[in-house]
Amino acid sequence: MKRIVFYLFGLLLPCLLLINCKKSDHVGPAPQNVQNLKVVAGYGEVFFSWTTPSDSNFLYVSISYTDGSGKFIEQKFSRHNATATIGGLLTKPYMFMVKTVTSLGAVSTAQSITASPQPPAYIIVAQTISIAPIKAAAKLKWTNTTGKTLGIQIQYIDSTGTTQIIGTSTKKNIDSTIINKLKPVSIKFIVTFSDSSGKRSDPMILTTKPL
Repeated sequence: MKRIVFYLFGLLLPCLLLINCKKSDHVGPAPQNVQNLKVVAGYGEVFFSWTTPSDSNFLYVSISYTDGSGKFIEQKFSRHNATATIGGLLTKPYMFMVKTVTSLGAVSTAQSITASPQPPAYIIVAQTISIAPIKAAAKLKWTNTTGKTLGIQIQYIDSTGTTQIIGTSTKKNIDSTIINKLKPVSIKFIVTFSDSSGKRSDPMILTTKPL
């Protein structure tokens, strides 16, 4: 019985090796890595740049990392690009793995590069907001030194007990908005800022009594 098993194994082994070789040949050689890889930290984001190798035998550039919750993230960028931006990041060090991948699935040796993003713009701007009472109105003011366009949502309850929600955007260095037709009673405003990815700041609660 043992002789039969060894005999069958001897017949199958060359076939298995042949199949593996064919699969390897089908994938093809590994492509070259991108050259002069650089990364710059931004507000809750990072900016990559590189030089495409002369042998551009690849389909896309793969950039992968682990997010704040421990989830593996991979983003793909066309081989025609020499830059990439990854947003929605926390203020912590990240290690990014950069590879090139062919249309057949051959992958280059990964290059690692680290970066630590600055706090997201929506957090920075939210911390600058203030409120002041004016005649039958309230003026909200904030500072945006990041140069990023942000969404701002203002929520409050009017004199009829109805919840009002106002949405706008902001990019100016110093910006403000006025909420009109308010009665001279204490009013609580809940304000949040958000970026293009939909991430929001913690609600900022401001109270004032219009004149």
